[in-house]
Amino acid sequence: SIYYISLLFFTLNNQIKINFLYLYPNFPFKTFNNILHMVDTVKYPDRAAMVALLDQEKIDYKIYDHEALDTMQAGLEPFSKNKPEIENYTFAKNLFLKNKAGGFYLCTLHNDTPSDFKTLTKIFKAKSGNIRQAEEDKLDAYLHVKHGSVTPLALLNLTEEQKKEVAFHLDKAISTEYISVHPMKSTSTVFLKTKDIIALLEKNGIKVNVTDFTVKEEPKKEEKGEKKEK
Repeated sequence: SIYYISLLFFTLNNQIKINFLYLYPNFPFKTFNNILHMVDTVKYPDRAAMVALLDQEKIDYKIYDHEALDTMQAGLEPFSKNKPEIENYTFAKNLFLKNKAGGFYLCTLHNDTPSDFKTLTKIFKAKSGNIRQAEEDKLDAYLHVKHGSVTPLALLNLTEEQKKEVAFHLDKAISTEYISVHPMKSTSTVFLKTKDIIALLEKNGIKVNVTDFTVKEEPKKEEKGEKKEK
């Protein structure tokens, strides 16, 4: 029966651990188990899984396959020559950032929005040098994507605990009906209604922060001895 088969696997699994502990007493089983758990529970690892979700949710989309496009500029080129069927859309650039003081940000920005670290540091009111690009292993552990494939759709892979660590910020400058992002892999681009992405994320417990990424210039301070004009 299924019960006895499960019991057999449980017994074998624990026996293997006992043997390992005898040979390698410092083997990090906790980390190993976390990795196995992570692999087993990745909901949307690739394009096919994401497309299946969009179909399941009855979300309207247009998807285009192409060679790997790992930068914003590379992503714009093929569609500047062959216009997509969609009108009124924004090409988004996506950043997964780490705050040295703690926590992460996934930012989906208009392609014309400045995204230098100096600007982002001001937006998030962080200390100088604290905002940086998240490391590859963090991308794997949280979003399960590679650099160049970051997408707000990858937030659907976050565990409940990780949702507390990652803040999602959608650029206020994205006001078009549609937005283009990668469906987990940079070898495809999917065009979705902006409101549908927001609704899908919120349905899955992701808070959507609509953020103004423009930095207002601070007024110049008057020099000593300078008189104001009446």
